[in-house]
Amino acid sequence: MYTAFWNSREIAVGDDVIEVENRLYFRPGDVRRELLRPAPERSLCEWKAGEAEYFNVVVGNDVNRAAAWCYPRTGSMAWELAGRIAFWRGVDVAWTGPGPAPPPRTLDAAKPNVAKALGAAAILWRPVLPAALRSLDGDREFSGYLVPEMRVLIDVIETPSDEERGNRIATARAFGRKVLLWNREHPSEDYGYLAVWGSATPAPEVISALRARKVVVALTSPAEILSS
Repeated sequence: MYTAFWNSREIAVGDDVIEVENRLYFRPGDVRRELLRPAPERSLCEWKAGEAEYFNVVVGNDVNRAAAWCYPRTGSMAWELAGRIAFWRGVDVAWTGPGPAPPPRTLDAAKPNVAKALGAAAILWRPVLPAALRSLDGDREFSGYLVPEMRVLIDVIETPSDEERGNRIATARAFGRKVLLWNREHPSEDYGYLAVWGSATPAPEVISALRARKVVVALTSPAEILSS
């Protein structure tokens, strides 16, 4: 069984899961819905053709805000995900047996739009980065993906509420500056970087800059190309 835990509490258990973007989607009947409370956050995914609804995970008096989500309705490419629930923000999901973990089902349509625009042959979600390129607190995982053949990092940022928008943009700029510093100090191991909202597809000039391993924050119009 695959099991989702938070605060030492079992949130979901099931053997029928679908893996998309390195997250596992559980059947709704395999999730303890009494531990979920509706949250106001929403996000759109172009290839799933649906809007995600979010839930707070509540264990006792502790609340993990918007740590679960589902797509009540999807388009034809992602119809198998409709109604299923996935987790993030510190909710641990692992195989708990019996026996070795079987590979979860995947969806062929799940390649992100930026990767498609780059013509990427493969992507690696949530890569382990050097310590100097981890998040600003030096601990949390990089939430986006790496295109290994091009050495570009795509930071996929969930669409925020209006009051959070400025903070998200500032955080992306700060990480972009860390990438610039890394590139100056490690020219043979440099990275391109792009921060983008959700499943948005940036303009062709942004894709061209990314191919040249520039550092781009495409969260405003026009997009910002950061420089030292």
